[in-house]
Amino acid sequence: MKRLNIFLPLLALAMTVMAQPSSLTAVQPLSPVQPRMVFRAPLPVVSHALSSTQRAVGYTTGNDITTQNVGTGYAGTHAVGALMTADMLQPYVGCKVVGIRFALSASAQTSRIFVRKLGSDGVLAGADSVSQNVWHPHSGWNEVMLNGVKGYTIGSGEGLFFGFDVTESAEQAQAGTGILATTGQSQTYGFVVEGNFGSGEGLYAVSDKGLLCVQLIVDVSSLPARAFTFTGMTNGYQYKQPGEWLDVFAQYQNSGRDTIKAYTVGYAIDGNQPVCTDTADVIPGGASSSVERVMQLPADIASGEHVLRVFISKANGVAFDSVPCITDTFCVYREKVNRQQTYLEQYADEGSPYTAGCFQTMESAQKDLRGQVAYVNIYRDNNVLACPEGSSLCSDYAYTYPSFTMDRSYYPGEAHVAYDLNNYVLVAPEIVTGMMKELLTDEHSHPAFATVDIVPHYDNASRLLTLCVSGTTTTEAPTVFGDMALTLMLTEDSVTAPQSVYNAITGSYSTDNHYVHNHVLRAMLTAVRGDRLTMSGNTFTADYSFTVPQDMNPENMTAVALVSRYAGRQGGLGIKRMDILNANSMPMRSVADAITVPLTDKSSVVRYYTIDGVEVSAQGLRRGVYIVNDGTKQYKKVIR
Repeated sequence: MKRLNIFLPLLALAMTVMAQPSSLTAVQPLSPVQPRMVFRAPLPVVSHALSSTQRAVGYTTGNDITTQNVGTGYAGTHAVGALMTADMLQPYVGCKVVGIRFALSASAQTSRIFVRKLGSDGVLAGADSVSQNVWHPHSGWNEVMLNGVKGYTIGSGEGLFFGFDVTESAEQAQAGTGILATTGQSQTYGFVVEGNFGSGEGLYAVSDKGLLCVQLIVDVSSLPARAFTFTGMTNGYQYKQPGEWLDVFAQYQNSGRDTIKAYTVGYAIDGNQPVCTDTADVIPGGASSSVERVMQLPADIASGEHVLRVFISKANGVAFDSVPCITDTFCVYREKVNRQQTYLEQYADEGSPYTAGCFQTMESAQKDLRGQVAYVNIYRDNNVLACPEGSSLCSDYAYTYPSFTMDRSYYPGEAHVAYDLNNYVLVAPEIVTGMMKELLTDEHSHPAFATVDIVPHYDNASRLLTLCVSGTTTTEAPTVFGDMALTLMLTEDSVTAPQSVYNAITGSYSTDNHYVHNHVLRAMLTAVRGDRLTMSGNTFTADYSFTVPQDMNPENMTAVALVSRYAGRQGGLGIKRMDILNANSMPMRSVADAITVPLTDKSSVVRYYTIDGVEVSAQGLRRGVYIVNDGTKQYKKVIR
């Protein structure tokens, strides 16, 4: 969970620095919609107005109101609310939504409550599933029950967008005020508004004003008396050595009707004898709790993959017939090698000003880490710089643009493998740079289990680039990882293409048609998720070739090689298991041995060539490394 902890200062920062240029961020498409950095299940709310079989469910808890007089900043009547995913509502499948609770800072003439379905495909239904007019809602909390048959039964695989209507005058919009009430710190989709606020009609997340005070009222009479639903578990970094400690943290919800006053939690590795602990933790129906246990791995535990199981065997002294549980895997190793480079993969969008901000942040973060980072920018479909081979990677990892991964490593407890810094890059770039540097340094310290090296050769006449990629693995790597894969890519620097940028002085956006892009993915020489490695003992060698198109400059190109798990192994692998074992990169301009300049000219004429074999005039040479051919010998010369 270290990476999550690193990001916590940024969350605090968002509450103290000025808001981003617009606090409304489009959240279409709505898949995936799971909130990030939180593994919270829907929490119950105690309300004296609700019956014993009714429960308030949402992002907020209790009747707290932290901030009043909140507005969206846009005049008109808007549907505001919260969006909850199918996973979050899973404990309530089969239960009926019978009303909505919402809080206001001041009374209003009229409003409307609504519930709209979100399908398993992440698409919001076009019409309200249920709705009802509200006359004269007052300041404070309002509890509005749906009339008769208007209740909505929560189905499996369905998320919900729910809330109420609010009207803001032009004066309120200009002043940045309104009659909404919020509480706590913002979470993704904990405050959502529907409309067209710059990126087309759809839902927009309000990211800097806290959680909207709105909750579903759910009839839970159909739930079992005793039930637990696990909502998350982490045991830290997935690669462990024998004798190392597992810091196990599991979260769960009392998804039954009754209050749980005592229960038993068990832990087991690979189906071995479990260790059980009795817990006197009082959890009301619908409430969430957690448990943490530190476990030391045996010194004789085998290298390879292991399964950790956490379960609750009984509650209120009665054993469960079907024991609720959650599992996770970790890998044990004894051998390692140094990490050559950390692989940084960013999913970019020429139409987003946040992308330009992230470019600057990434470059600044690497300034003191030269040689430790292999950096690739993959552009979304329909961008000028989009590479067809990168499309599936964007689909796998880019829940928003821009976002990024480091070694494609998944940290337990996070909603996605990728991360984004979009709330911060434009308002606090220096702080974000420091955070990125810390993240890269931390990632680089992790153990690696294979090496990868690149030897390129380039023929200037044919523009044919050949690359020999080789490496070694630890002897136990096949046991730990199974089959492994090699991915080989080519990137290019100094590529001119449009890019949306943000002017901090004027607070406006514009398109720079001559923006210089670096680390642009140009070609994938292997399968997107890598070619299966053919091993000879614990070594491998593979050769690839690529004819450089005329519109690409080989002098500005870099080869990037990755060793990862093989995605095509039996049973397949999810994207959360596709972490990079090691990475390396080789700029073409820095490899003199890659250039072939024949010694065919026996005259006294001295010829100068760039590092990629292009002959240039000896007059007015720019700074750089050149290959000199004087007719008798060939050597490198540095022009300073």
